[in-house]
Amino acid sequence: MTRRPHHDILQQGVSAWNLWRAAHPEIRPSLANTDLQGLDLTEANLHAVNLRGADLRDASLSGALLAEAELRKSMLCGADLSHADLTQADLSQADLSDAYLSGAQLADADLKAANLNRADLSNADLSRAGLSRVQLDQTSFAQAQLGEADLSGATGDRRVLSMPISAALT
Repeated sequence: MTRRPHHDILQQGVSAWNLWRAAHPEIRPSLANTDLQGLDLTEANLHAVNLRGADLRDASLSGALLAEAELRKSMLCGADLSHADLTQADLSQADLSDAYLSGAQLADADLKAANLNRADLSNADLSRAGLSRVQLDQTSFAQAQLGEADLSGATGDRRVLSMPISAALT
């Protein structure tokens, strides 16, 4: 059986994890391909953590620090990422369908080819985010900041998207 020391620490709870992260800032933990489905990771320090391919379906990541995290091809369906810091995170090809990202910081994040169907991105900061080829059916961008975001090749249901987004999908 493969040892997963970082997973073991995280299983002790967010407080223990955050204390360990503070004591070991030089370590870039790997939780790649780990099953974290449904966990409460509210306000967890996951800065620059490798979560590539992780199963975070229905997890609570509200207020979590995920800046520069590797979340490529991760499953975040139904996850609560409200007010999470995902600045410069790699979310390319991630499944964020039905995710709640209200107030999230996604500036300079890479969401290329991500599934954002039915996601709530209201009040989120997506400035300069890479959103090329994303799926946007029934996605809410109410009061989201999208300055300089790349929406080339994005697909979505234009009937539910705001005018600036719909215009970008042509």
